[in-house]
Parts: sequence; C-alpha cells; structure tokens
Amino acid sequence: MHNLLQEMGRDIVRKESPKVPGERSRLWLYKDIDNVLTNNTGTKAIQGIVLKLPNQKRYIGCESFSKMHCLKFLIIKNVQLCHDPKHLPNDLGFLDWSGYPLKSLPTSFQPNELIELHMCCSNIERLWKGTKSCEMLKFIELNRSLKFFETPDFTKIPILEKLTLEDCINLREIHPSIGVHKKLTLLNLKGCKNLRNFQESLKWSLLRSLFFLNAQIKKNSRIRGEHGTCIKTLLG
Repeated sequence: MHNLLQEMGRDIVRKESPKVPGERSRLWLYKDIDNVLTNNTGTKAIQGIVLKLPNQKRYIGCESFSKMHCLKFLIIKNVQLCHDPKHLPNDLGFLDWSGYPLKSLPTSFQPNELIELHMCCSNIERLWKGTKSCEMLKFIELNRSLKFFETPDFTKIPILEKLTLEDCINLREIHPSIGVHKKLTLLNLKGCKNLRNFQESLKWSLLRSLFFLNAQIKKNSRIRGEHGTCIKTLLG
C-alpha cells in the first residue's frame, strides 16, 4: 500500500511538468536531478530534492542551486558532485548531505529557516566562521566527519535540542556558548578522543534540559544540570 501511494504521488508530480524536470515541485530520479544541476535549469517551483543511491557512488553535475529559491528540503546520499556547490538556498528547512565535500557551508548561505542539519561522513571542518542566525535550528548531526575541529558559536542557535558529533576525532573543544541553551536534551560526543577540557569548560548548571550525555568523562564523576538534576551519562 505504501509503495502504491508513493508511486501515485510521484505520478502527480511528473504531471506538473512532463518534459521539464526543473519546473516540478520534487525531484528524486538521478537523470532528472543531474540534468537540472548540470544545465542550471532549476526554478523556484522545486521544493524538494531527494537523491539516494544504494551502492556505488556516482558523480552528478552541479552548476548551482541558486535558482531554486523555494527549496525546502535537500537529501543527498552516496553521490559525489562534479563541481563544489557555491550556493545553497536560504529557505532550506531540512539538509541531509552525507559526504558533503567542502570544508564549510557556502558563505552566502543564511540558515534562517534551517530546522535539521545532517552531514555525516563529510569533509566539513567547521560549519561557518563567526556567528550566524539559526533561530529555527533544532538538530545538528555531524557523525564521523573526521576533519571537523571546531563547533560554531551557539549564541544564535537558541532552540537547539540535539547535538551529535560522534567519532569527530579531530574535534578539540566545544564552544562554551553551548552553556546558554535551555532546550538542549542530547549531547553525543562519543569517540571524540581529542576533545580537551570538556568537563571543566562547560557550565553544566546552565544546561537546563540536558538529559543524555554520551562522552568520555572522568570515572565516577557526576554531572548535574540546573537545580541539581542528574544527567544520564554514557562513557564514550
């Protein structure tokens, strides 16, 4: 039943523009996405791109996302681009790019609408320099991004709920601004073996909602949140 409904939905999308993929609301076929990105024929009609390849990685052209002003969600997995992306649409609410190729997000990208950011196994070293306003961002996942060494200033990410950086082996420190968060419930730092002064530098009493911490901490230590609430910890 699920597959039938999915195919019916896709058929409706195809009929939006049978011959011009760049004028459809959603794209999921490799050939259509490759055509749109290679020829830079994307339009504001495109709201979502989902490209998941099951096995061997394939290359896809990428001139620009700059014309896709209304792109809300972008999922790319097991795909490599022929050219590095210079732009990402500022309307993105969901970004999941496994193996993201660049050292940081494009400088022109303003993540004002971003709610979830997933970039596992990426080449990213830092998300951006300085601070950026991320008033909607709730979830950051950068697991196994081996070059990632610097977390952003969290001051302007006020409603962050989950931060998972598992096996980011070059991560040196967590920006102390993480302590301003009243809604952070999960912090996963398992495998971040080069993290320094982690336990001493954070003001745990300010992390009002933190419930789950996965990190390498001192044996037999007890970390408490606001009002003495004990935080559940798991040794990394």
